[in-house]
Amino acid sequence: LCVGIMLPANTFAAASFTGGSNVSGGLNVQVSITDLQVTGVGAGDTVPVFLYVPAGSLSMTTTTGLTFTGASSGQRLYFSGTLTNVNAALATLKYTHSSAGTFTLEASIIEAGQIYDPSTQHIYEVVNNGSSITATAARTAATSRTINGVSGYLANIT
Repeated sequence: LCVGIMLPANTFAAASFTGGSNVSGGLNVQVSITDLQVTGVGAGDTVPVFLYVPAGSLSMTTTTGLTFTGASSGQRLYFSGTLTNVNAALATLKYTHSSAGTFTLEASIIEAGQIYDPSTQHIYEVVNNGSSITATAARTAATSRTINGVSGYLANIT
């Protein structure tokens, strides 16, 4: 059984993105996105980042000091590093269009395996305990999870 845990707020609430200007380019041509940066935390603080594009591919030419969960290029990038290393990498961010249209780069300050919903300001995480679990045990597991001091609670699927 998978337990859905909601964390009541973006746990890196002080951190945010700046920049992210519109860019354009041709199909299969790399376009630089050089102004996306993270602010609001100390230079040595570790920051988790998730980048997503619905079509095409993202890559960075500088990845020094970053730890990737999964691939270091593609539609979805999960990585973390110090604020200094994250911003150095983001300054070299490239997007390659794979189809015609307008696409939005989604950027979140979350760990791999989490999903941030800006409409609720909740972070969702699926926890798989590998076996069946009672509702009471699932609720206990959810409320025992914390990120930066914020307690989770069990998601209600309706």
